[in-house]
Amino acid sequence: MAEIDKLDMPRQEIHLLTLAEKELAAFIRAVSELFGAEQARRSALDWIKELKLLDWSMGEEVPDLRQVTVRASAGLCSLSMNLEKQTKRIQRRVSDEKFR
Repeated sequence: MAEIDKLDMPRQEIHLLTLAEKELAAFIRAVSELFGAEQARRSALDWIKELKLLDWSMGEEVPDLRQVTVRASAGLCSLSMNLEKQTKRIQRRVSDEKFR
């Protein structure tokens, strides 16, 4: 992340930035453990896109960043389901080959 002069930022923005960094770091760590570093990189970009889409007009002092993580995780669910389907297809093919 680029160097930020925190003296020019209001406390609320500093707090939000700190929370966002922690939430994103935890998300990347979890995705990396489950799906690998490359998927973690792509998911981090998805997370940032979701952060940009967050509705800031709710009047909350600090937006719920878990919403961002949940939305970014939705893509991982479909990835996981596709991997499961592919794994089952491969298992069937291997099983079919054994009996030929």
